[in-house]
Amino acid sequence: MSIRSSRVANRATLRRLIALSVLSVSALLTTPAQSAPRVAADIPPVHSLVAQVMEGVGEPELVIQRGASPHDYALRPSEAAALEQADIVFWTSAELTPWLDRSLQTLAANATQIQLIESRGTTRYAFREAFLDT
Repeated sequence: MSIRSSRVANRATLRRLIALSVLSVSALLTTPAQSAPRVAADIPPVHSLVAQVMEGVGEPELVIQRGASPHDYALRPSEAAALEQADIVFWTSAELTPWLDRSLQTLAANATQIQLIESRGTTRYAFREAFLDT
């Protein structure tokens, strides 16, 4: 399988996982008013996928703002509030955003947390330094 087809397959798997997760949480949180689940996503690519799945249902909150480094980010009060209010949080991994792991334990302890790197169908590639030399 080529890298491109593997990425396409991974993206499709992630979309299915996100859709299933959002639907599951929505079913658990259904109220007579049929309110949308409050969803947060850690980085812009994850936010984009979640937003596509949630289209017409609600809008996820973006935790790490565009252009910021996810490796050593400091939460703003509004971002901490988004985590506290979230019913479900989609995030990449503790490896990529180690500070978020601690924040999720305290701020989003009651939220369903989906760590995408641990999702079935995710392919991990070894770090390639040659990429940096180009």
